[in-house]
Amino acid sequence: MVKSILKVQKIKYNQVYLLASLTSGLVRYHSTLPIHLTDDLLSEVRQLLHANEFAKQQRLLGLVKLLGELYNDLVVDSPIIFDMLYTFISTGNERVGAMPDAPSDFLRVRLVCTLLDTCGHYFDRGSTKKKLDTFIAHFQVFPLLALLSFTHYTHTHTHMHTHTRAPTDTQTRGPDDELVVGWA
Repeated sequence: MVKSILKVQKIKYNQVYLLASLTSGLVRYHSTLPIHLTDDLLSEVRQLLHANEFAKQQRLLGLVKLLGELYNDLVVDSPIIFDMLYTFISTGNERVGAMPDAPSDFLRVRLVCTLLDTCGHYFDRGSTKKKLDTFIAHFQVFPLLALLSFTHYTHTHTHMHTHTRAPTDTQTRGPDDELVVGWA
């Protein structure tokens, strides 16, 4: 049943709320459904984020929309939403060996906006408002940090490759075996 619910790409984006509503109704008869559904949903979102494949971005956006609608229908709690929000702005720039997200890639910003657009209006008072305010402060810095991370990555990898090239025809070695002419 969980796999069927997670096939958000089979329904129209603006009708994801109906799937969440149906799921909320099923909880009455299947008490473990929220646990299994949330685990599988969060796991798939993290896998898709890590893979960062353009072809799967619509599925990822649909899953995030479903997560927000599940919060609206009281199937998941706010700590899960905030955990996902912070995951969106932290994953991608620390992947070992992989290039960080390009500065022009705004998928993570879209994911945050989708989730907040879906369920953010419920975070208008109390402790959830404070948590949202704190998150927004971190989120405002996110694009700058992403740009710095990408710039650092490209600079280090470009710098590493320029020192490992062999001389070309237009280059010669000096008497102390130093490179005399620039790169061809």
